[in-house]
Amino acid sequence: MKAIKDVQLIAPPISDKYYGVSRSKDFPPLGLLSIATYLKNKIPDVEVEILDGEILSLKEIENRIKGNVVGIGVNILNYINALELARIAKENGATVALGGAHATALADVILKNRDYVDAVVLAEGEVAVLDIVKGKPFHKINNIAYLKANKINRTSIHLLNLDLLPSIDRALVDQKIYYNSFQKQRPWTRFKRPALIYSQKGCVWRMKTGGCLFCGRMDGKWRFRTPKKVWEEISQLVKQDGIDYINDVSSSITGNRNWLRRFCEEKPLNINPAFEVYACVHEIDEEVINLFDTLNVYKVFIGIESGNNTMLKSIGKPPLTEYHLKLANTLSNKGIKLTLGVVIGAPGETENSFRETIEHVKRIVEIGNVETISCSILVPVPGSPAYKMLLQHKKTGKKYINRDDLDAIELEEDWLNSFCSIDYRIAQEAVEEILKLAPLRSSMAMPKQNC
Repeated sequence: MKAIKDVQLIAPPISDKYYGVSRSKDFPPLGLLSIATYLKNKIPDVEVEILDGEILSLKEIENRIKGNVVGIGVNILNYINALELARIAKENGATVALGGAHATALADVILKNRDYVDAVVLAEGEVAVLDIVKGKPFHKINNIAYLKANKINRTSIHLLNLDLLPSIDRALVDQKIYYNSFQKQRPWTRFKRPALIYSQKGCVWRMKTGGCLFCGRMDGKWRFRTPKKVWEEISQLVKQDGIDYINDVSSSITGNRNWLRRFCEEKPLNINPAFEVYACVHEIDEEVINLFDTLNVYKVFIGIESGNNTMLKSIGKPPLTEYHLKLANTLSNKGIKLTLGVVIGAPGETENSFRETIEHVKRIVEIGNVETISCSILVPVPGSPAYKMLLQHKKTGKKYINRDDLDAIELEEDWLNSFCSIDYRIAQEAVEEILKLAPLRSSMAMPKQNC
């Protein structure tokens, strides 16, 4: 049977001005894979192609655009390239939709500024993209914004029961490319076949407190997959694909202790891949560490952010610098490696306070088994409380209120000038000093010439 429509889902390459993050090319784009899987599950004869800008160049993607429907996942680092791809797709006659946190936060501005974008998918995109492919009128599709008669229209946001989504079909991309990259960047690793999963969406900490100042997540609430469904997916990955390393990209696996307990209790006896997880510092205690041991956690990402408790409070984190040290030592003694999340540029940041952070990170590296450091100047990304502060500031509000083509470095500089007592060059030097302390490094908006 002839395919109903050709669909292309694109993760554009980041701008040439930025340096790639540490896990660049290690994993395929999970969100686009989920959408592609959902489409194939509902319309088996639809042709779906995923074009990953971490593997393909911008020119290669431009030359391959041919879909009737083109969906583009955007963020602040790839947005300029995304616009170029959207323009080409529209010229080729495609229906063009943008999605992701950046697009969700700036949907109105994007639609007013970019007449070659037909719709912005808000929040999650599986059902919305399916309905676009089916040709439903926009006003009957949930989770989108679109422009009609020069007026922005937004439809209702409907969030799925995550257990109803089919297991992701990873055969839609060439997994070997990613396996090879993962090993190449980690010549010391014993792991051969990694995979990304998510067990949850949303953030419990954000629901309880309003979240971290720099967080631009688009998840409106915390949702979870039942442990049984997660283990079914992991078991399939291990048995069929030989996966030996699971990176769960959920915001914090420790956010709901009862869920984590159940997840460990339901672990199959013959399934034991290594895990990389995210966790909030204040949620990790002796019980959680024992659960990590049961789960076979190899590495945990903890957002220590700063070595100054006043700075931590200013970005919405608990002031637990001393506990950072204790926790790093405890996890190291258990054989668990660390990724440290660090931010320079909390409101009120001074040279003295970020020097405390540098020394704090050095102490953690000395006592903990730190494999990766993720450190950036605070980027006030759209959708975050920090971006709202920038919009409300008298010096920057008018500059950004109608812009969608945001430059991350420009945002960093404006943020530091408006809310901190350090200049950009000094803050960048601090980031570079911190990044050198670990073998794997990640920085959200590192200028390429500095790397």
